[in-house]
Amino acid sequence: MIRQYQNQVIAGYAFAAITLVIGLGGGVYLLFFEIKEFTEWRKMGDWSTTSATIRELGWVNIASHRGSKLRCVYEYEIAGTTHKGERVFAIHAIRPNYARCDEKVFEALNKAWTRGESVRCFVDPADPESAVLIRAFQPGQVGYDLMLAISLLVTGTAGPWFFLYLVQGARKRLELARRHPDQPWRWRDSWVGTKLLPENREVSPVAWFTGMGLTCASVPAAGLALPTLLRFGGSPGSWLMVIVLSVLGPIVLMITMVVNQRWRRFCYSFIELQQVPIPPGDYIVGEIVIVPGLRGLQWVKAELTCRRSEYKKFRVVEEVLYRDAFSFELSESHLIKDGVRIPFSIETPFYCPASNDDATHRVEWLLKLRSQRDGGGLKLDFHVPVFNEEEQEQ
Repeated sequence: MIRQYQNQVIAGYAFAAITLVIGLGGGVYLLFFEIKEFTEWRKMGDWSTTSATIRELGWVNIASHRGSKLRCVYEYEIAGTTHKGERVFAIHAIRPNYARCDEKVFEALNKAWTRGESVRCFVDPADPESAVLIRAFQPGQVGYDLMLAISLLVTGTAGPWFFLYLVQGARKRLELARRHPDQPWRWRDSWVGTKLLPENREVSPVAWFTGMGLTCASVPAAGLALPTLLRFGGSPGSWLMVIVLSVLGPIVLMITMVVNQRWRRFCYSFIELQQVPIPPGDYIVGEIVIVPGLRGLQWVKAELTCRRSEYKKFRVVEEVLYRDAFSFELSESHLIKDGVRIPFSIETPFYCPASNDDATHRVEWLLKLRSQRDGGGLKLDFHVPVFNEEEQEQ
């Protein structure tokens, strides 16, 4: 197990570095690209206007207009010299001349081409070879690419946080495993002597950072893409993507706030056992301490589950080996100063395997506490250290 914990720490650091390089590198590159194009677009305000004649017009490689690349070759004359240009939009974005607005532009250019009419062209006085047909700002293209850039930046910052958060847990287990090599029931930071701490004590900081990052990325990007959709129209998928992006970040942030508030409400609850570890077939005897108490709480439902998970062909197969539920009716004798204290005794079946933290065939004993009827909101999960006598001797 020590080797597995070491591999988890190494893999966590490796994935944190990969997401940091790819996310931040890609996001910074896209942002630099967008800023560069926006700066060039600002300079086009001083470009002169002339007439251009379209020589070629069509779509590249794809017969259907949707999703294809618009190609337009035109000629214009400056100071008696004929120049050729192919640039249509002032803002190319990361996908030059893509999006549904290309179809609207194609219709207008095709109409002028078939009638033999000239179109307006913007030319750089300092460089007559630089020209563009449409100088208007295309917020939709910039919005999509800005969303991609900020999403990469969020991945490059939240990703390392996530893997480092996992590494922190693996390092704690590695340290405990080295300190107590013959006592595997001490390898979890939630197993403190005879006291069991809840696993869901708080929401990971990664959830907060992801929610805030998605909000900062999706809302501005959707706001930039909306004017283009209103002006040029868009497919139902485009509208759906803009709507989803505008509400995804705030929804994730609100869910994180609600879950964190619920979990932190009972973060000081614990289970005090009389014996650690518990051999299979023996009784789990102890007291459940719920802090703070819930107004109107009359029943507490406890469910003991033995669950085995195995990795088979790149997927996790879970199997419930044992499950039994119990209900505790509360009375005044259970009340304490800050909450309730419930003595309990639950028998474990002898035919179920002991706890095992092996990544390939993990066995977990879970004791779940839920409120029943009145006083809703209680949700606590505890990992119970169940080990047989042979493992204790080893």
